[in-house]
Amino acid sequence: MRLSRLHDISAMNTVRSCDGNFTEETNGLLSDAQNVIKHQVPNDPSGLSTAYCRDTGVTLPLNSHLMPPKSVIQDDIRMKLGRFELVKKKGRSEVWNLFGQVLDTITGARLPYVACYACKVLYTDTGGGTGNMTRHRCPIGSSYKDGNINTSTETANDTSGQQSFETLTSGYVSQLSPDTSAAYRRESPAPPLISHTSLTAQSSFETSFSDYDRRIFCNAIMRCCATDLLPPAIFQGEGMHNVIETAISIGRRCRCADRQAVSTLIPEISTLSQVIEANTAMVLSELTAEVGQIARTSGFSFSIERVANEDDIAVISANYITVEWKYKHRVVNVDTLEKMKTGLGTIIREAGESKRLLCVTENIPNWSGQAHLYCICYTLNNLIHEIFEDLCDQKHDVFTIFTECQKIVAAIEKLGLDHWIDRPVEKRGGRLDYLFYGYEMLKYVKDCVQNLSISQYPDIMVLVQSVDWSVTDEIRKYLEPFHIMASIFNNKSAVSFHMVQPEWFALIHEFSSDDEDAVSSNDTSAWVCALRRKTESVLRSATESVIMPEHRMATVLNPRLKHLPVICSNEERSETYSRIRKLIGISEMKTLKSEERSAGTNDGEPPKKRISFLSSLEDHAIIDDELECYLRSQYPALQTKDVLQFWSTVGQAQFPHLSLLARFLLSIPAACVVHKSQNVLKLTPEHLSSLLLLRSSYAQITSNGQSNQTTDINVSSNTGASLSKIVNTHNIA
Repeated sequence: MRLSRLHDISAMNTVRSCDGNFTEETNGLLSDAQNVIKHQVPNDPSGLSTAYCRDTGVTLPLNSHLMPPKSVIQDDIRMKLGRFELVKKKGRSEVWNLFGQVLDTITGARLPYVACYACKVLYTDTGGGTGNMTRHRCPIGSSYKDGNINTSTETANDTSGQQSFETLTSGYVSQLSPDTSAAYRRESPAPPLISHTSLTAQSSFETSFSDYDRRIFCNAIMRCCATDLLPPAIFQGEGMHNVIETAISIGRRCRCADRQAVSTLIPEISTLSQVIEANTAMVLSELTAEVGQIARTSGFSFSIERVANEDDIAVISANYITVEWKYKHRVVNVDTLEKMKTGLGTIIREAGESKRLLCVTENIPNWSGQAHLYCICYTLNNLIHEIFEDLCDQKHDVFTIFTECQKIVAAIEKLGLDHWIDRPVEKRGGRLDYLFYGYEMLKYVKDCVQNLSISQYPDIMVLVQSVDWSVTDEIRKYLEPFHIMASIFNNKSAVSFHMVQPEWFALIHEFSSDDEDAVSSNDTSAWVCALRRKTESVLRSATESVIMPEHRMATVLNPRLKHLPVICSNEERSETYSRIRKLIGISEMKTLKSEERSAGTNDGEPPKKRISFLSSLEDHAIIDDELECYLRSQYPALQTKDVLQFWSTVGQAQFPHLSLLARFLLSIPAACVVHKSQNVLKLTPEHLSSLLLLRSSYAQITSNGQSNQTTDINVSSNTGASLSKIVNTHNIA
């Protein structure tokens, strides 16, 4: 068992008064002392305690054969393996408050090395002074010239005691050589597994992973995939990366030879299921209470979202802005599309009576119930499909071009030439997604064709030569404005609903034919011009069905666009302002005040002409109408740069009713999020064949030549089938 940190601190606080020089003549005395102490060492060398670490007061010479290599001593001190420790060295210089002399706890002899208490950097003590130590610049604790040196032994020792192994990697690093590590393993207990031993010996205290580390880890992943029949892509997820990081962090503290096996760290399935269920219940309870409060004050919205590669699964998320003006997007339920409507109705009832409620969906057939908007990305993608279908001909068959590009990507990845990282989801609403997948694929294929050496691969060259790259490049340029617009609304961590109307009209302006260049005789250019004219016409025609009153009201709440210039007619602007006044209750307030004034006049009292005259001089529009006051107000550009920041500060203070409406409208998502889950990845027959072959070989090794013929093929199907279990616990990332 490794020495505890408490023991390390107590050992440092023990001041050693003996500090003599050791000569060759005393070798015999040391040997005798060593033989005596050997009988006192317990069977487990890692369990040394102060009872067996007697300081003999003798210092070994630098060339003594009794000392292990310097790198071994360095690693032992940093890893706190127990054989070597730092003790107080007697000296007049204040530098000895920061450095300790190395003591061999087995022999009781002091070594001609000193080390910094904080970063454990080792120096050779030649007896010629403290020059090297005064020039030491500790990356963790204090240095001699920092002006922070404490003269007490306790202060120096506390600095050492407060430092953990995790902080040492930011300072000096050292590495065991293969020969010295072998010698050291004879002195110290070996870890449980040989592969772990060699890995530690190769990469102790490094701040970066070596090629050796990567080979070892790659082999471990391969064995994991073969043993559990998992797709390799499961190790690309952020959740798996976090698990590995946590394991590495724990491993830094568990380098003792007698540490528990890693399997004891992994919870049982039943335990993990209970933890998931308990945390899910707690989170849902808190979420229901929070959404219920939001529903009674400002209002909130639901978004019906989907899971990648699972068209029959629906994810219901709540979107709202808290009292602290924090935008939240929270998953509340996952179910099949058939059961989604019933589930949504239940959630709405649980949330209580809502002041304002709205749903954002993609393609939900036969929708009925609460008011809803369509996802702007879903709408744009459908319009692109409509445009391409109308302008498709033999040379400009867009769908065929994308199919050929998909074949090129598959061929490149199959040959191992490159890998498409962070690939977007291929389909949106059951159709090819041109906004992200299509645009990104055309960019990726173009880069591969230009930068990779594919001329030596005939199969790829045949595919490349079958594509008209001039048309492909025009399609990519055509899709770019759509991609930019969709990227603005695809960020689920920022509010963007107030930008739907401005961005829509900016997209129309992008394809406007007012400044179109003269059409050349080139067929491709003529087709592109026709494509742009068609796009402008389709976008203008769809404006009335796409831009809803909620979009216009949200645009008004953008202080830079509150007058709706250019993008609204006078009639639409007036209607939008009236809707806002109705939602914040200004019309009702005015009606009540007028009724009160008329009631006061009919009481029979003589009219108070003076008060009535003064009241008529007041600007009631500014006093009573928050919207009118907001429209007349002017603000510096710095205050209106961030819409949410504006309403959380200036807007909330000056316009409390408008700010409640802003909390509702700004929280509406412009687009529906696509949820990615590693669990929907299924093994192909080729992968399954390879993994089963590897697993059978591992089984033979484990059973000492006896092959395990029983193979649970259902594990592969569970990879995909486990999605329903995951979603029921709301665990989709």
